[in-house]
Amino acid sequence: MKKTIAILLLVLVTGVVFADYDAVATPAKIEIYSNVLGLLEHKITEGQVTTSSQFVDASIVESKEIDLSSTTAQTIGYYSMRTNTKSIIRVRVGIEPLTTKIGDNPAYYIPYWLQVGATGKHWLNTQPAGTTKLDPIGVIIVNPAQGPLSGINVYTQGMRLMSDPITVTFSEDYTLTALEGTYSANITFEVTTS
Repeated sequence: MKKTIAILLLVLVTGVVFADYDAVATPAKIEIYSNVLGLLEHKITEGQVTTSSQFVDASIVESKEIDLSSTTAQTIGYYSMRTNTKSIIRVRVGIEPLTTKIGDNPAYYIPYWLQVGATGKHWLNTQPAGTTKLDPIGVIIVNPAQGPLSGINVYTQGMRLMSDPITVTFSEDYTLTALEGTYSANITFEVTTS
């Protein structure tokens, strides 16, 4: 009987050791995902913005009176942008000369310096009478692959914020030489991505 129990025990142990099952279970897994849409917004704001909520709430500047007698730089607004895009952003800045009209015809032009941010100062010369084209004066490039550039503040991962002053400077007191009238000009910021 002892032999029978020993043989049964040996068969039982052998069956446990050589059983046909995988001792290591396949891991259970689940993939989670989400889709974040690209965002690219820009506007000219009254003041400098440093957070996303300030950008959303910032007052937009559509026109600004300037002093033709001053030769000191005058801040007319801030070019502000908020983006999380992976693309390279190019901002084309275009300006027109300050112009007054006699009837329907441009009569007198006032030249000025336009500067966006710490660099990019551009002189807009007096245009010939009748010229109404928009002159491209510069391109601001924002490349997210290279990290923050001049004027770009990283406040959270992925989202970037830029808010640079726009200034206008005159080389002389134009109230002494300008023709009477109301002078106006457009400054345009156009954005493309690649």
